[in-house]
Amino acid sequence: VDLGFDRARVMMELLVQTKNPRMARMLAQRVNLPIQIDIRTHLLPFLFPDEILEVLTHLEKEGLDPERAKYWHEVMTGDKD
Repeated sequence: VDLGFDRARVMMELLVQTKNPRMARMLAQRVNLPIQIDIRTHLLPFLFPDEILEVLTHLEKEGLDPERAKYWHEVMTGDKD
């Protein structure tokens, strides 16, 4: 079992399900906001953006479509909402 791989896989699955990245980033930054645990779980990629950017860089090297990688990099850095 590779826990790092499992964590990265789950975080990427949550990321691609995000319908409103701008709102997710805003909610993730408000750690004291009373949000249900299941909703907070969906915010995990936005709580650890550096980790997600590392995974995206790795996936791009492994063959992830460059346009798709660029889109998600922009989502994570706030350049695309």
